[in-house]
Amino acid sequence: MSHTAVDIERIVREVLAELGAAPAGAARADAAETPPLAAHAHDAPPDALVLTDRVVTLAQLDGQAPGVRRLVVPEGAVVTPAVRDDLRRRGVALEYGAAAKRASEAACNVTVWNVSKQYDPAPLMAMLRQEGVPADLEASDCLIAATDALAAAIGRGGTVGLVLTRQPAMALCLANRRAGVRAVLGLGAPQAAADLAAVGGNVLAVDWAARTLFQVKQMASELYHGAPRACPHELKQRLA
Repeated sequence: MSHTAVDIERIVREVLAELGAAPAGAARADAAETPPLAAHAHDAPPDALVLTDRVVTLAQLDGQAPGVRRLVVPEGAVVTPAVRDDLRRRGVALEYGAAAKRASEAACNVTVWNVSKQYDPAPLMAMLRQEGVPADLEASDCLIAATDALAAAIGRGGTVGLVLTRQPAMALCLANRRAGVRAVLGLGAPQAAADLAAVGGNVLAVDWAARTLFQVKQMASELYHGAPRACPHELKQRLA
């Protein structure tokens, strides 16, 4: 792999992390390479690696099985030049398929933990249901109990968490002490998307009083639509 490809890989990751969104033009150009994949993620054959991230970098390919012959990414995903070079070197085909991402999302659920007697989560839950986001509501007066229960649910798989509290810093500290939990602070949808992608996040801690109902809904939607997120390879030793 050339130094130029490595440099571009690094720059793309940094820029996209700042923007929190993929450039649509590049995605459309890439999508012409192969027809959309018809198979769902859970129906993918053993020679296929299915990713759900909107930005695909070399970190997501590290440690993957040598028998992989097809890399399947969602329609509109950005694949860095370094990844393309690596795929060509190993003879791995690149395919785009919306079905893979939809199947992954369908298997994921958002658990909303309301840790505040002053907050009414009913309007938020109604907005999420209207948008098609599967969400369950839990309530607790104790952040320790809430984050412990959320960590246990995440450990069983198929769940990401939204913690609504007036003490988001405490929620972050408590959640991130639990194995497998990668919690980030919810400051707004674009920032949340970038932060979740950067660490493979599966929990958002939000101060509901500092955000509008629409902002909280947007962040919950970002949490859901990008899930499940893999922990970046370079951070696995510390965060996985």
